[in-house]
Amino acid sequence: MAAGASIGHLPMELRLAIFAFVDPETLVKSIPRVSRQWRMEVSSLKMCLDMRWCAVAITEAAMGHLAQLFSAARSALFDSVHELTDAAVATLARQCRSLTSVQFSGCHKLTGAAASALAAHCPRLTSVDFSHYKMHPSLGCYMMKDDAVVELAERCRGLVSVDFSGCDGLTDVAVAALATWCPGLTTTNFSRCNRMTDVAMVALAMQCSSMESVNFQCARHLTNAAVEVLAARCSNLIHVNISCCYKLTDDAVVALAMQCPGLTSVDISCCYKLTDAAVVALVTRCPGLTSIRCRGCYNLTYAAVTALAAQRPGLVIVRDTRC
Repeated sequence: MAAGASIGHLPMELRLAIFAFVDPETLVKSIPRVSRQWRMEVSSLKMCLDMRWCAVAITEAAMGHLAQLFSAARSALFDSVHELTDAAVATLARQCRSLTSVQFSGCHKLTGAAASALAAHCPRLTSVDFSHYKMHPSLGCYMMKDDAVVELAERCRGLVSVDFSGCDGLTDVAVAALATWCPGLTTTNFSRCNRMTDVAMVALAMQCSSMESVNFQCARHLTNAAVEVLAARCSNLIHVNISCCYKLTDDAVVALAMQCPGLTSVDISCCYKLTDAAVVALVTRCPGLTSIRCRGCYNLTYAAVTALAAQRPGLVIVRDTRC
């Protein structure tokens, strides 16, 4: 670059490439203030609106400003912005209609109204995350209800990834709608959605055969029959979490091992009825397996687990008495 030149003298294409490497906070707070030209250039970026750094409440007016600035954004990350409201999300949806991915993990004030707004204005969505905050499971979208998820499924039929972990107001109705309207789903997380039954898992298995990752942790009503259908219909599964599904026995895990050889991680923690036979089946039938979590499975013997781990040096088996 010639002496005295600056980034402002670069061709716009190069400047936009540089903006893509700027940290999210600087991109939102500083760059648009440099000049009207830079503000227009930021607005043209088809990149991510990342607000995870924000520690204050985002009002509806502030969201309007952000959405106008990032109207071409394809993804929006608001994880752990705890004070985010339905009204703010509705403003985002109205002004950023090209969104394909949204993350609201830990935004515990959101209700079904937020999902309904996204359904109404962002039909291109392929990934939605309304999960609980991973460090504090109590901070989840516990006010999310079936009708909003049904609406989202009907209007955003290209969804491939959904995370509603901790949304314990949801039932089989929501999952059945997603399975019906979004057959391309590959990743689903309904952890801690305690009302789920066999109906939910069977609906996914029957309609979404390309499933790769399934999480039904704490689905206490789940039985072997549903897991066996999942294994038979979704042979491409890679990750499965059925921990704390207390009714499951060895038959469910053996079915997964026999029909889903591509499994790489399985969590069967606190499935109290499981024995050594379950872990043996996984280790012998799934050559790519790298992780088995079986905490609190009291009927597994130390000798068997130790022997299996020795046979597969790259395999991590997490076992203790805690659940």
